[in-house]
Amino acid sequence: MSWISKNEEHKNRDNWEFQFTVAEVMTGVTKKIDHHSTRQAWWENELEQAEAGLKDRGFEYRERRNSAGEELVVVGDPELANRVKECSKSIRRHTDRRQDYETWHRVLASQQAKKDTVFLPLKYGDIEYFGL
Repeated sequence: MSWISKNEEHKNRDNWEFQFTVAEVMTGVTKKIDHHSTRQAWWENELEQAEAGLKDRGFEYRERRNSAGEELVVVGDPELANRVKECSKSIRRHTDRRQDYETWHRVLASQQAKKDTVFLPLKYGDIEYFGL
């Protein structure tokens, strides 16, 4: 049994810093971009199939624009309609995450161009975020 309580252990984890090179972080960022690109493509395919299912069965769907974006209105099978909505949400989520990592990729590439071996102090959350 450790003399450090569980709460203190987690508190320390949040304060510790770990040294990673720009190149190491760039590797993690590239993997995250690839992951979210692949997932986005998969969900786009699923969306095409769900939309085709709605059309094949004679159901109609319409996109309505409003101030918050676009809303999908479906007349027909609610299960397929939910699948279309799920696909759309997942595509947006993976697109947003891919764009976040692409921004990090640009930032890190500029640092890497200066010196590849510069160390970045990362905390636990950063390591988890970059997939290291």
